[in-house]
Amino acid sequence: MTAVLVAAAALAVGTYAMRRGGVALGGRVGEGPRAQAAERTLDHAVVALLIGVTLTAAVYDGGAPAGWARPLGVGCALVAAWLRAPLAISILLGAGVTALLRAIGLS
Repeated sequence: MTAVLVAAAALAVGTYAMRRGGVALGGRVGEGPRAQAAERTLDHAVVALLIGVTLTAAVYDGGAPAGWARPLGVGCALVAAWLRAPLAISILLGAGVTALLRAIGLS
């Protein structure tokens, strides 16, 4: 029980430090080529992080592969999002494709 409390306290302190550091550094970022390069890098890092999380969740179910239906459904949703379909339509399309593939026996 003590280890859990210590871990929760360390996580709380770390989270607060990250947020406080962002506020403190946000005012120091100025204009110029280095600031613009840093902003572009951070934008790309966010996209890479989201793609990594999406692919990991789409391909694996726990520690085992999720099968073909889920990755194909996520792929359809990503294509719909890339074509600038509304978010609800993209989500429903991905879920529908996954359900349809599972219904025909492709799991």
